[in-house]
Amino acid sequence: MATGGVLQDSNGIWLGGFSSKEGCGSVLQAELNAIIKGLSLAWDMGWKRVVCESDSLEAIHLIQLQYSPPLTTYRSSIQEIKSLLSRGWEVHFAHVLREANLVADCLAKKGHSMDQAFAF
Repeated sequence: MATGGVLQDSNGIWLGGFSSKEGCGSVLQAELNAIIKGLSLAWDMGWKRVVCESDSLEAIHLIQLQYSPPLTTYRSSIQEIKSLLSRGWEVHFAHVLREANLVADCLAKKGHSMDQAFAF
Protein backbone atom coordinates (compact mmCIF):
# COMPACT_ATOMS: atom_id res chain seq x y z
CA MET A 1 0.00 0.00 0.00
CA ALA A 2 1.24 3.49 -0.83
CA THR A 3 -0.08 7.03 -0.63
CA GLY A 4 0.44 10.19 -2.59
CA GLY A 5 -1.04 13.64 -2.67
CA VAL A 6 -0.77 17.12 -4.10
CA LEU A 7 -1.15 20.49 -2.38
CA GLN A 8 -2.30 23.32 -4.65
CA ASP A 9 -3.60 26.82 -4.20
CA SER A 10 -7.04 27.92 -5.40
CA ASN A 11 -5.59 28.55 -8.89
CA GLY A 12 -4.21 25.02 -9.17
CA ILE A 13 -0.59 26.15 -8.63
CA TRP A 14 1.61 23.41 -7.16
CA LEU A 15 2.56 24.14 -3.54
CA GLY A 16 3.73 20.71 -2.41
CA GLY A 17 3.13 17.01 -2.43
CA PHE A 18 3.97 13.72 -0.81
CA SER A 19 4.55 10.08 -1.62
CA SER A 20 5.13 7.17 0.73
CA LYS A 21 5.09 3.43 1.07
CA GLU A 22 2.72 2.35 3.83
CA GLY A 23 3.07 -1.43 4.05
CA CYS A 24 0.02 -3.67 3.66
CA GLY A 25 -3.59 -2.54 3.64
CA SER A 26 -6.66 -1.83 1.58
CA VAL A 27 -7.22 0.87 -1.01
CA LEU A 28 -9.58 2.62 1.43
CA GLN A 29 -6.88 2.63 4.13
CA ALA A 30 -4.43 4.14 1.62
CA GLU A 31 -6.96 6.89 0.82
CA LEU A 32 -7.50 7.66 4.51
CA ASN A 33 -3.74 7.75 5.11
CA ALA A 34 -3.35 10.16 2.17
CA ILE A 35 -6.03 12.43 3.65
CA ILE A 36 -4.25 12.39 7.03
CA LYS A 37 -0.91 13.25 5.42
CA GLY A 38 -2.41 15.97 3.23
CA LEU A 39 -4.32 17.62 6.07
CA SER A 40 -1.26 17.41 8.35
CA LEU A 41 0.92 19.08 5.71
CA ALA A 42 -1.67 21.79 5.06
CA TRP A 43 -1.91 22.50 8.81
CA ASP A 44 1.87 22.56 9.19
CA MET A 45 2.06 25.03 6.29
CA GLY A 46 -0.33 27.33 8.13
CA TRP A 47 -3.33 27.07 5.81
CA LYS A 48 -6.64 27.94 7.44
CA ARG A 49 -9.04 27.30 4.54
CA VAL A 50 -8.64 23.96 2.75
CA VAL A 51 -10.56 21.91 0.22
CA CYS A 52 -9.55 18.27 0.45
CA GLU A 53 -10.24 16.43 -2.79
CA SER A 54 -10.36 12.64 -2.93
CA ASP A 55 -11.37 10.15 -5.57
CA SER A 56 -12.67 7.89 -2.79
CA LEU A 57 -16.31 8.67 -2.13
CA GLU A 58 -16.29 5.95 0.54
CA ALA A 59 -13.50 7.72 2.46
CA ILE A 60 -15.35 11.04 2.31
CA HIS A 61 -18.57 9.44 3.54
CA LEU A 62 -16.79 7.77 6.47
CA ILE A 63 -15.19 11.09 7.48
CA GLN A 64 -18.46 13.00 7.27
CA LEU A 65 -20.39 10.61 9.54
CA GLN A 66 -21.72 12.45 12.58
CA TYR A 67 -20.81 9.59 14.89
CA SER A 68 -17.73 7.46 15.40
CA PRO A 69 -17.66 4.46 13.09
CA PRO A 70 -18.06 1.05 14.68
CA LEU A 71 -14.94 -0.84 15.65
CA THR A 72 -13.48 -1.38 12.23
CA THR A 73 -10.08 -1.40 10.67
CA TYR A 74 -10.57 2.28 9.78
CA ARG A 75 -11.74 3.67 13.11
CA SER A 76 -8.37 5.01 14.28
CA SER A 77 -7.75 6.71 10.94
CA ILE A 78 -11.21 8.33 10.98
CA GLN A 79 -10.64 9.52 14.55
CA GLU A 80 -7.26 10.98 13.58
CA ILE A 81 -8.85 12.86 10.67
CA LYS A 82 -11.66 14.15 12.91
CA SER A 83 -9.04 15.31 15.41
CA LEU A 84 -7.29 17.24 12.63
CA LEU A 85 -10.63 18.73 11.56
CA SER A 86 -11.36 19.95 15.10
CA ARG A 87 -8.49 22.42 14.95
CA GLY A 88 -9.13 26.11 14.26
CA TRP A 89 -9.51 25.93 10.49
CA GLU A 90 -12.06 25.43 7.73
CA VAL A 91 -11.87 22.16 5.78
CA HIS A 92 -14.30 21.05 3.08
CA PHE A 93 -14.26 17.71 1.28
CA ALA A 94 -14.95 17.21 -2.40
CA HIS A 95 -15.18 14.05 -4.45
CA VAL A 96 -13.26 14.17 -7.73
CA LEU A 97 -12.97 11.58 -10.43
CA ARG A 98 -9.71 9.64 -10.59
CA GLU A 99 -9.03 11.30 -13.96
CA ALA A 100 -8.97 14.67 -12.19
CA ASN A 101 -6.59 13.29 -9.57
CA LEU A 102 -3.89 11.83 -11.85
CA VAL A 103 -0.88 13.54 -10.24
CA ALA A 104 -1.83 12.25 -6.77
CA ASP A 105 -2.44 8.81 -8.28
CA CYS A 106 1.03 8.85 -9.89
CA LEU A 107 2.63 9.90 -6.60
CA ALA A 108 0.86 7.06 -4.81
CA LYS A 109 2.11 4.57 -7.41
CA LYS A 110 5.63 5.98 -7.03
CA GLY A 111 5.34 5.38 -3.29
CA HIS A 112 5.36 1.61 -3.88
CA SER A 113 9.03 1.80 -4.91
CA MET A 114 10.18 4.14 -2.13
CA ASP A 115 12.06 3.13 0.99
CA GLN A 116 10.99 6.19 2.98
CA ALA A 117 8.29 8.88 2.86
CA PHE A 118 8.96 11.95 0.77
CA ALA A 119 7.25 15.33 1.15
CA PHE A 120 8.09 18.33 -1.00
